[in-house]
Amino acid sequence: MAKLTIQINRSSRKKLANPHSTETRHKRLVESEAIDLRCNHTTVDLGNGYFRNIPIDDARKFT
Repeated sequence: MAKLTIQINRSSRKKLANPHSTETRHKRLVESEAIDLRCNHTTVDLGNGYFRNIPIDDARKFT
């Protein structure tokens, strides 16, 4: 008789905690067409302990 092996594919806790573990952060930013805020933003103090970063050039995306 042939020996049968059955594998159960379970989502591990590590995979559920970070589903993007196989992709780099830069790749995810490129795919989402995020605005590149490195040296491309002004910071506005909202006066309540929070700050807002406003992009100078909205067309500058991650490539």
